Amino acid sequence: MRTQNRKYTFREFLADDGFVRIARLAEKGDRRELDALLQAHPQAAREIRTACVLLRSVRPAGPGPSRERIARSLDEVRRRALRNRRFRVFCRWSAVAAAVLLVGLTGYYVSLEQDRAFERQIAASLRFGSIPSDSIVVAVGDREVCKLGDARATVGQDERGLVVNERQRIRSEQLRSEMIRVSVPYGKRTVVDLEDGTRVWVGPGSKLIYPARFGSGKRELYADGEAYFEVAHDARRPFVVTTEKLQVRVLGTQFNLSSGYGSDRAEVVLVEGRVRVHSASGRTEELLPDQRYLESAAGAVVDTVDTESFTAWKEGYLLLGRSDLAALFGKIGRYYGVEIHCDEALGRRTCDGKLELCDRVEEVLRNLAMVEPFDIECTQSEKPVYLLTAKTLSPM
Repeated sequence: MRTQNRKYTFREFLADDGFVRIARLAEKGDRRELDALLQAHPQAAREIRTACVLLRSVRPAGPGPSRERIARSLDEVRRRALRNRRFRVFCRWSAVAAAVLLVGLTGYYVSLEQDRAFERQIAASLRFGSIPSDSIVVAVGDREVCKLGDARATVGQDERGLVVNERQRIRSEQLRSEMIRVSVPYGKRTVVDLEDGTRVWVGPGSKLIYPARFGSGKRELYADGEAYFEVAHDARRPFVVTTEKLQVRVLGTQFNLSSGYGSDRAEVVLVEGRVRVHSASGRTEELLPDQRYLESAAGAVVDTVDTESFTAWKEGYLLLGRSDLAALFGKIGRYYGVEIHCDEALGRRTCDGKLELCDRVEEVLRNLAMVEPFDIECTQSEKPVYLLTAKTLSPM
C-alpha cells in the first residue's frame, strides 16, 4: 500500500501497538526506530510527535479503575480507532489503543473527555510552529491577534475578554472556547494573568497554551520552555502544567519550570507550597520549598537550591553567586538564543552580584566586560555566535 502522501492523525498512531512500542523505546533513550519513522514520513512528523507527547501524559489517578471500567474504555477506544484505520505505516497495526492498554497494565486512567481537551492543547502547540524571531505573539485558536515589540509585555484577562498591555482588547465573544497561545522570542519575557487569578511569567524562547476559561475540573495548560507560576489556590480544581517530559500538579503554590521541547533537560524549582512532579520515565516526586527536581540524560535527582538564582530572570536579572563565567555565558546564551564560546582562561574566572538582562545580548556582554575584561567577536551563521577572549589583567 502506498503511504508516502497519506495524512495520518495522532489518533491513528495512538491506535497502533507497534507505534506505541517504538515510542516507549524512545522514552528509554533508544530513538533509532522513531527516527527512522520520522525520516520515512516527514509529512506526519508533527502528528507523530503529538502522539508521543500524549503517551507521556497518562498519569496515575489513585487506585486503578475496575476491570469492568477498563474493559468498557478499551471497547470504546477500539471502536474509535477501528473506525478510521485504513493504513499501515511502519509495522503491524493492531486495534489496541495505547493509553487504555497502559491503564489495563498499570492502573493508569485518563477520561476520554480530558484526553480530548489535552489533545487540542498539544496539537495547537505543535501546529503553531517555531518561536517568533522578534515579537511576542498572542494567538486565539489558529488566528494571530497581535504582535508585541515590547520586551516585557503583559497579557491579562477579565470578564470582558483578553487585555494586552492594558489597552488592546480581544472581546470574550471572540475567544469562545478557543485556546490562547502566547509565544515569546529569545531575549524577551511576558506576564500572563489567567482567568482564575494565576499569574505566569513566560520566559524567552517559550510558549504557553491555555484555555480562555477553565472548566469545573482541573485547570490544565501546556508549557514549552521556561515559565514561573504563581498559582491561585482552588482546592476543587487542581492546577496541572504539562510539558514534553513532565507533568506538575498543584493546588496553590509558586514554582519555576524549565522544560524545552526536544531538550534532554527538565527542571522544576519549588519556591512555596508543594507540588507533585510526574516524569515521562514514570518517576513521581513530591517537592518541598527550596527543592529542585532535575532530569537530564544522566538521570533524575532532587536537591536543595537557592531558588532566587533560578527565578531572578522574571525580574530582569541573573543572580551570579560567585559562578564561573563559563556557566554564566551558558545562561546568557540560553536567554537570548545565541551561542557564546569563551577561552579557558576567561571561563575559569568568577564574579558575584547581579547582572541586568538588557534588551540586546551585546549590551549584556559589554556590561560584563567592564567588570571582567574580555574581547568580543561575533560571527553569523544560522544564529549569532559570540567568541570571547580574556584580556590580561594588569597588576594593581
